[in-house]
Amino acid sequence: HLRVGAAGLLHRPAEAVSLAARRWMHRDLEKVPSAVRAQLEAARAALPTVDTMVRMREELRQLWMSTNRSRDQLAMDLQAWCRRAEDSGIAALRDFSVRLRAARA
Repeated sequence: HLRVGAAGLLHRPAEAVSLAARRWMHRDLEKVPSAVRAQLEAARAALPTVDTMVRMREELRQLWMSTNRSRDQLAMDLQAWCRRAEDSGIAALRDFSVRLRAARA
């Protein structure tokens, strides 16, 4: 049960961390306000699934941003990323990997 004080601050640190994770984990780290980064890092430390999702997202972003890979190397790297996503045990990563593979086909 969430309580908000007069200043609008969350009374439960765990809930503040969870809220920060939900709001910011899908963004590039450099776009996360510095005031929130500690909460996001705490969420990643406390929730292995969140950490895996953030890490896998960053790996995929790095693949897409890389300009020094050939098409064949990029395809192999994406296949490897998809295998890791599907093997992670996280339904959201598995489902995204399936959609990514279907879009590539």
